[in-house]
Amino acid sequence: MLTNNEPLPSPGLGYVTVRLLNVLAGVLMLFGSIGWWATTRVIDPNGFADVVASAVHDPSVRSYVSEQVTLRLARTTPLVVAARPVVSGALAAALDTRSVEEGVRSAVRRAHRQLFRVNGSPLAELDAAQASVAIRAALDAVNPELAKKLPANLLQVSTQVSQSSALDIFVSWSRWIRLLYLPLFGVGVFLLVWSVHRARETAHALRSVGYTLGVIGAILIGLGSAAAVYTQFSNSAESAKSEAVVAFLSRLLGRLRGCGQALLALGLSVAFAPGRDGGDLGSRIHSLRSTFKVRFDSLLARVASGSALIVLALLVRTMPGRLLWIAATGVSLLLLYVGVVVVLRSVGLLRRSSEQLPQWHLRGVLFVAAALVTSATATAGIAVVVVSNASALPKANAKVAGCNGYIELCYLRLDQIMFPASHNAMSTSSANFLNAEHTISIPEQLNSGIRFLMLDLYYGYDDHGLTRTNLAGGTDETQLLAERGQKAVDAVKRVGALTGTADLSGKKKDIYLCHSLCELGASRAKTEFDQIRSFLERNRNEVVILDLEDYVSPTDIQLLLQQSGLLDRVWAPTPGTKTLPYLGALVEPAHDGAIENKRRLIVMSEKHGGEYPWLLPAYSIMEETPFTFKATEDFTCNPNRGGTGKPLMLINHWLRTGRTPSPLEANTVNSEQVLTERIQQCMNKRGRLVNIVATDFTEIGDLIKTTTKFNAAVAAQIGVSDALDQSLADELRSGVLTPAERQDIDNLKRLPRPSSTEANTLIGPNVPIAHQTPSEVAAAFPDNETKTDPPTTSTTSK
Repeated sequence: MLTNNEPLPSPGLGYVTVRLLNVLAGVLMLFGSIGWWATTRVIDPNGFADVVASAVHDPSVRSYVSEQVTLRLARTTPLVVAARPVVSGALAAALDTRSVEEGVRSAVRRAHRQLFRVNGSPLAELDAAQASVAIRAALDAVNPELAKKLPANLLQVSTQVSQSSALDIFVSWSRWIRLLYLPLFGVGVFLLVWSVHRARETAHALRSVGYTLGVIGAILIGLGSAAAVYTQFSNSAESAKSEAVVAFLSRLLGRLRGCGQALLALGLSVAFAPGRDGGDLGSRIHSLRSTFKVRFDSLLARVASGSALIVLALLVRTMPGRLLWIAATGVSLLLLYVGVVVVLRSVGLLRRSSEQLPQWHLRGVLFVAAALVTSATATAGIAVVVVSNASALPKANAKVAGCNGYIELCYLRLDQIMFPASHNAMSTSSANFLNAEHTISIPEQLNSGIRFLMLDLYYGYDDHGLTRTNLAGGTDETQLLAERGQKAVDAVKRVGALTGTADLSGKKKDIYLCHSLCELGASRAKTEFDQIRSFLERNRNEVVILDLEDYVSPTDIQLLLQQSGLLDRVWAPTPGTKTLPYLGALVEPAHDGAIENKRRLIVMSEKHGGEYPWLLPAYSIMEETPFTFKATEDFTCNPNRGGTGKPLMLINHWLRTGRTPSPLEANTVNSEQVLTERIQQCMNKRGRLVNIVATDFTEIGDLIKTTTKFNAAVAAQIGVSDALDQSLADELRSGVLTPAERQDIDNLKRLPRPSSTEANTLIGPNVPIAHQTPSEVAAAFPDNETKTDPPTTSTTSK
């Protein structure tokens, strides 16, 4: 009996209090675990270098890196263009060596240290030039020669990343993360142990601790397994790049995932340790034997066990390594569980008692499993939402973000703009075309600034991995004769006799992008069109034009666009309209609630134009020059297809010397000097602006730079540049701008500003350009017909 002077015994912590303490401990341990991962795998230069070096051994990473290196080599020699797969394979094998791994590790370490020194002020406060300097400094630490050669526009993506507020927070907190992750984790562990020690019901407290550890592990597994989410930061249309990104992030997040698996296994062991037997292993083995004896006595159980043995035998025969790994994992988990039980029983936390601890049943086990799976899935889902919101594209705004890269272009009509174009854009060594005319893929061409793609459509079919041509394209021999002449019919039969390619039945008619013969190189048209759609989805202020040399029916072109999700993106002129639209009218959303103007794809057909309102007849709206030249001295600007007097003019600017298309020749042909002279020659001879400049190897030379220079001269002569200067100056002087609006003005992407003399000299005296007043410029596109809903796409032929 207690006396009045004796204190009352402590009843211990109740179940609710224990759970609350466990939740707090779980949060602290979760942050501690993430901090440990961030410190050892991101903040620490050695840890990050280890991740990058090990990622190089991943097949998808090696394949992508070797492809990119081969791409650079292909720009210097026709041999690599013709044999790109062989060169790429050799480079991929070379990357998987110890010497390369050590070189990568050393380079990444130095670059990492240099970048983390650039944190005297928040990175988001750096302007683009300062960010570029910081990134160049990091590159200079690794490869000074490379840093000197890098053009400024190559740093655009890195500059955007460096100006991310999320990166600012991470860099600014990196020191605290290093200091606090161990204390946080330690306090969490202490709270778990203390809650069990002070709990009124030890067995219930142990299960609560097990649940907590399991949930923490499931959350970490969810975070570590969400690598695919982060491919939204890359070009999802480029599958090789996406696979490489996923592989790298899987390596980067591997330690986080491993920590989660360890905590999950430990948590389940602790949760399943308590029982009415007090953790007596002998009793549990006896109970397990009895259960199996009873349950495997029936006919159904014996059949099931026999079938399982058969499957096991087959697995041993077909997948011995995988089966051994599974068995080893099972044994390790069993040993972990036994070890936990022994430790807990040794310290007195497991004992026989009268505590009303319910016995485990299948329903309870399934409930725990469902809870853990839900935790991991919910974490991955939250990661998806966070990344989606962080990478959400802004609403298209022509007057702020510009059109095709520049604000001035919004105020110019299509026939006042010069578009950089890719001749036979599909003929690229990246798609294994023989005698390729480019080294980069269509998405890479679009990303580099190409906005006019010349594509050839053919019918073809897959013949055990080889794409074969169907030149008949669903027409019979009579139709083929009428459309392409006797030579075409004879060629089909001759090639068919030699290679088996000819198919005049019209049954094999998948659409491919080929050049003359699909046996020499082919890409599935839907795959490439999917990539074009992806580009338009991600770049809401860009307009793209397709020129189709189409040897397929217009009905199938429409079906192809529909299947690729492009049909509702195709622009169609308003009936009766004779002028081409302003670029801004194609970009600016049709109404305030829209996030983009979807119809930013213009499609022209060389064979079947006019069959639909949106399928424009190429040579009814476009004139061109000849396209067969053996030397730059042979370049002429004589009228060719389309005659003269059309709204648009195309310059065909490449050489055909009888050899493989040469990237070495492109260094000269695509140089700023040669391009400028040819464009000036054609404008002077034809007395009009040049609108499309098509080249081979668009990635080599100065095509983008040169067309930008001419666009700047046109904008200056028309008066767009001066009008914009005046409008922006008036807004700044008004003093009523919000900080966001002022920031928009500061961030406007402007064309270069040539002087009047420079612009007049560049354009020449024979090209009539009407100067516009500022008010005329300001009213250029807001009332254009595409500001209203465009006409519904017709599904019937004329």
